[in-house]
Parts: sequence; structure tokens; C-alpha cells
Amino acid sequence: MKEQKTISKTEKICRAAVIVLTLLICSAGVLFFVLWSSYGNLREEFASYRSKVALAGENGSDDLSTLRMELRAAEQARALLEKRIAELEDSTESPEELDELKAELEKKDAQISMLVSDLRAAGKGFSVDLSEQLKIVNEIEELIAGAPKNSYVKNLRTEQGVPVTDQNGKPIYDTIVTSPRISVAYYDLSHGFSWDRDGDREYPADGIEMPALALGLLKTALSENQRALSGTGYTASLTLNEDIDGRSASALVADMLRSGDRQAYNALIEKYGASFATDTLALYGIRKSDKGLTMTAKQACAMFSALYETAEKSFGPCRQAYDALLSSDHSVITGMSFSDPVAHFFIWGETTYTDLAVVCGEKPFALSLLTDMAGGGDKVNTFLRGICERVAILHENFYKKQQEKTG
Repeated sequence: MKEQKTISKTEKICRAAVIVLTLLICSAGVLFFVLWSSYGNLREEFASYRSKVALAGENGSDDLSTLRMELRAAEQARALLEKRIAELEDSTESPEELDELKAELEKKDAQISMLVSDLRAAGKGFSVDLSEQLKIVNEIEELIAGAPKNSYVKNLRTEQGVPVTDQNGKPIYDTIVTSPRISVAYYDLSHGFSWDRDGDREYPADGIEMPALALGLLKTALSENQRALSGTGYTASLTLNEDIDGRSASALVADMLRSGDRQAYNALIEKYGASFATDTLALYGIRKSDKGLTMTAKQACAMFSALYETAEKSFGPCRQAYDALLSSDHSVITGMSFSDPVAHFFIWGETTYTDLAVVCGEKPFALSLLTDMAGGGDKVNTFLRGICERVAILHENFYKKQQEKTG
């Protein structure tokens, strides 16, 4: 009996030891899982950031910038060819032109493939400190988390939609407070670095047809002018020197860009038609849907970059447009956020505020800021300038290590 009791105590000790050991192993497993999850989240943050910043590589150059611009131009030309081919395929007219355009489209596809290959070969990009960039991105997110709230007054209604009134029959109102929607897109014009924050969110696009019309008219007039100067005897069909109610078309384009002049826009549409605007919008994916005309920050940024690059050309109407963009009437946000001159266009809609800008200088970059903070005010302006200033730091960081190498 004594022997049995001794064995029983041993078993109890062993069992207790097994339980303790099991608990220790489980605790270690839980700790490992927590640490691994944290590490995994950090890796995902960096992977997400890497996917957002389109880095070019180790040794960025003017050749890389040229290749990017050539690729963009080729892709736009292909889109126009595809549009014209689709129009001809829907009709029985001009079968010869259709065949020619299809052959041209094949050449354009081959050119694009070659440019993509060249970009991959040349894209050795700059060495970028990702931890510094992630720090700035987090600062932007923290700033947005504390953004001024949107507020508006709304008449209370019953479940049946009937307005609620007090005992005297007067409507009862309530103040609704919501967090704002904010989208940002950045694009470096020299080497193609890019970043966006909620850049694919759609916003009402009322007003974006003005810079789209300007881009369509300027590109066509520039092309016509270059063809007229080729020595073939060609006469330009569009110069923007045409008179419209006693003013040149180029002056109306400038007024439209400087202050969002709706009368100038309407006069230009009446003279030249709406296709210059609608075709340009379609080129950048901005189309009407059941929500009306909508756009994203990335689309708006791409289109405004093209407008700026066109306005830079040494052609009279282009230079007028360039000067107008540099002297835009509304300058309390992007116009006050940077030390370099800013070419920009603003849209103040019923429920949205949009600011499109190119910060000029040695390393120009484009920035689009789309929000539903239409109420404006000093607090909103200061808040939005804070985002712009941090994007400027993000931009400089792309070049920081390259400057250290060359400095």
C-alpha cells in the first residue's frame, strides 16, 4: 500500500510538470504568433508603400523622363486611333481609311512595346529611403485623421419622409457632422515617381471640362501650327487666333484657366464644339455614368500634367495658357504651400473642392487634391496646405540620396 501511494505522488508530480510545460509552450507559441503578426503587418505596410511609389531605379536620367513622355504620347495616340477605328467599323464608309488606321494601330502597338522594354532597361531609379517616405505617409494619414469635420443643417423627417415640425408648425433642424473625404495624387514630371492616397475614389467632376477643353484645343492648335510650318504649304485649320465676339480664342482659353470663366467656356464650345473637351476627358477615363460626370485624383493629376506640359511649349496660345495657370485667381491652398511658382486650376463645386497643380522649378511635380470640404474657411485652407507641404517633402525625399551622392 505504501508503494502504491509513492507511485501516486510521482504521477501527480509528473502530471503537474506536463501541465506547466504545456502552458509554457502555448504561451511561447502565442508570443511568437503576436511578434510574427506584428512583423507581417510591418512588411505589408512597406510592401503596400512600395506598390504605391512607382520608383524608377538607381540612376534616374533625362533619358528616362523622355521615354516616359514618349510612352504617354504613344498611348494617347493609340487611344485616338482605336476611337476612330470603332467609328469607321460602325459605318460602311472609307474602307481604305479603316485598313490604313488598322495598320497604323499595329505600328503603334509595336512602338509602345518597344518603349516599355526600353523603360525597363533604363529604369534603374533612384535609391530611396523607404522608412523616411513611410514616415511622411503616416504623417499625412495622421493629419487627415484630425481633419476639420464637415457639418450641415438638415430638416428632420419621419420614416415616411414627412418633415418634422414643432408645435407651431415650424421645421425642426438637426446639425449633421461627418468626416470629410480626401484624395491626393502626386506625380513627378521628370522621372515618373508617383504616390496617391485614395486616388481611385470618384468625385463629381463638374468644372473639369474646362482644363480638358483647354488641353484639347491647345494640342490641336499646336499640331496644326507645326504642320503649317513644315514647308508643305499646309494651312492650319485651328490657330486659336480666331475672333470670338471681339476677343481671340486664346484669350478666352486663358480667362477660362485663370478664373474658371464659364462664359469663356461656353463661347469656346459654341465656336469649336464640345468634342475637344469630351474626347480629352475620355482619353483619361473621365466619363459620364449613372452618377453623372465623375473623376478620380489620379485621372485629374494625369490630365493636368499633360495640360501643363502642353502649355510649356513655345507657341503663342500655349504661353498665354501657361501664364494664366501661374496667375490663377484662387491661391490660398496650393498657391501658398510651396516656395516655387505654382501653375494650378481650382474647382469649387456645390459639394466638392478640387485643386490641380504643378509645382514648377528644377524638379517639377503635379499634385491633385480632391475633397468634399466645399465649405472652405481658414481652418480648411490651413489643413489642406499641411497636406501639400508634406507631399513636397515626399517629393524631395525621392531625390535626397541622389543629391547626397552628387553633392
